[in-house]
Amino acid sequence: MTTRNDLRFKLLTLMLVVCASTPAFAAQWADGNQPVVNVADYYPLQEKNSWTYQEREFRADGRIFYRLRTQTVKGEARLDGQIRAKKLVDDTGAYYLVSVDQQHLVIYGHNAGYGDVTYNPPFTFLNVTYEPGKVYRVPHAPSKGKPVFSEATYYGFESVEVPAGAFKDCLKVTFRFERPSGTTHSITSFLAKGVGVVKEIHEIYSPIANQTLRVERELLHGTVDGKKIGGDAAQTVKIAEYFPFHQGDKWTYDWEFRLPNGTVKRFERTRRFEGTKFFDAGAAFKLVDDTGEEYQYYMLDRRTGLRIVSSHERGMRAQGVEFNYDPPMLLGRDDLVLGREYKYSQDLGKYFVHFTTILDGFQPVTTPMGRFEKCLRVCVNWETGTNSVRSTYYMARGVGIVAYDYENFNKRTRQLAIASHGELKEALISGHRVTLAKEAADLWDRMVAELRAAEEDPEARRIFKEASLNRYVWDKDLGFRGFEADFTISIDGGEPLQGHMRCDPNLKITVDLPDPKARVLAHTEWSQFVTHRQPRKPFDDWYGPDKAKFKLGKKRPEGQEIYVEGDAMGSSYIVADKMIKYLSRNIGRFDFTIHNKKSFLVEDGRYIATEYGVTYYKKGTKQVVGKDEFVDEYVKKGPYWVPKGRLHLSTMPGQPARVEMKITRLEYLK
Repeated sequence: MTTRNDLRFKLLTLMLVVCASTPAFAAQWADGNQPVVNVADYYPLQEKNSWTYQEREFRADGRIFYRLRTQTVKGEARLDGQIRAKKLVDDTGAYYLVSVDQQHLVIYGHNAGYGDVTYNPPFTFLNVTYEPGKVYRVPHAPSKGKPVFSEATYYGFESVEVPAGAFKDCLKVTFRFERPSGTTHSITSFLAKGVGVVKEIHEIYSPIANQTLRVERELLHGTVDGKKIGGDAAQTVKIAEYFPFHQGDKWTYDWEFRLPNGTVKRFERTRRFEGTKFFDAGAAFKLVDDTGEEYQYYMLDRRTGLRIVSSHERGMRAQGVEFNYDPPMLLGRDDLVLGREYKYSQDLGKYFVHFTTILDGFQPVTTPMGRFEKCLRVCVNWETGTNSVRSTYYMARGVGIVAYDYENFNKRTRQLAIASHGELKEALISGHRVTLAKEAADLWDRMVAELRAAEEDPEARRIFKEASLNRYVWDKDLGFRGFEADFTISIDGGEPLQGHMRCDPNLKITVDLPDPKARVLAHTEWSQFVTHRQPRKPFDDWYGPDKAKFKLGKKRPEGQEIYVEGDAMGSSYIVADKMIKYLSRNIGRFDFTIHNKKSFLVEDGRYIATEYGVTYYKKGTKQVVGKDEFVDEYVKKGPYWVPKGRLHLSTMPGQPARVEMKITRLEYLK
């Protein structure tokens, strides 16, 4: 039975809870006196101020996409001949037109690469005269497009902690705008005094998909009025500097295995980059050991980072097992914050494998080469239904993996299943032989300086860039949706096998064929088609002046020779008629040349190669190892040219002599 005293006690408790949960700033408005806040102090927009953030995009499929985003104040614009708005420019070139005064933060418009779009009236993102917690709704007429509504809510002060540090008493505001379609975009921002925006949470709702996309943005570091925010130490690293990626590079290790019975087996192991293979995301480099029986496929990309796509292992550790990682095993990416866990999973049908990647800081490492200072420690751990695995890579700048630890435990018995350890004893990096750690201390800087000092012919760069951009790709701006197709594949004259494939909008390929061998071959052929047509990355991402230098060679009957210095595969080209006619490269112990024999031009003048051959030679000789010949067919379907068929002839050891694939039906995804 509840007494009156019980009710009084519960009411008092409720009042205490409510009071305790009321924001601290609310008391400052209780008597009608508003605290003095100068918004300009909370968003300093002086020229060259910049902020670097890490974004986490939480996707509907459960994956988290990470990227860095930098915003810099660069110049200003005059609106209506009077209003001055600062340009807040991000690393893609897009910008917002922003102004700030003592009471307001106002957004006048933006430019995402298609011209300025302004709003009448402008968006009032923050107004400290607003009643705290109250929603202020305003209609706006954009200079392009349909009217929108905005809602702004000012909450007062809240403290937050981000990688750049802990920031007390940040201004907190939520800004939301709504389109006629029902799509809404809500932004909750935290602005620290003397710093600017230190954290944002974006929530974008699509009524068509009935899904909300969430993006969190946290400050890593910045520069405000010449002062560094977040300290001098970088919160991220450029992973390419810690993992050289050149065909022919090799590393020799002292390696050991520890077995459950205590037995230790030691041997020398050499691993080198030698060859490539096409996967869903493009071409991967093959890192193979000196027996040729154990190898891994690595991919290194500015956006997606350093990843292992597949590995094939024999002997003591795996007894001839091939592992395919989907998504690929992540070893590092430029936007990974040091010390933070990044989790992802692979669905193997019967069970999931759960991965965790951590860039775990820096430490010195001693190997037979000596002491490597400040090695990046990368921990990749994963769990299966029965085993727990810990894998640690120690990477030296400019050298790569100088030490490695692997431990595999049985989860039920907690007993060690197997362990391995490797220490680097010598390396060959981009032609530099390194036998002592002290020789490697400045290797990366020396290689960068060598490339910087290398001479370049601007005409060679122009010719190559023109030909590179003239290759036909599936342009993003046409709204590539992906496709599915039915096809037949015939191997060495055998009966045609019926198959089905799907290419998602993100270019992930799945192939359905009952025969495992045919399925692997079909996946490889489809991956080549998709890789050659995938939307290109910006030219300078691959061939910027800090990555490659171009030189003119001889003028041949087939076209103009062009040599590339700094390229990961030691490439040279012959270019004619804005097309690459010949491509020569090195893949470790082998060289190869691609000859584009036939092409056709699409409507806008770009070209698609339809008949080309690849000849492989022993390195530095003209001794032919084998050949591949391709004859491709394409057909125009809707906005895109898509594959219709392929004939692949090969004399390479271990490969089918003839693979013929015909596409019988292809439809774009809805």
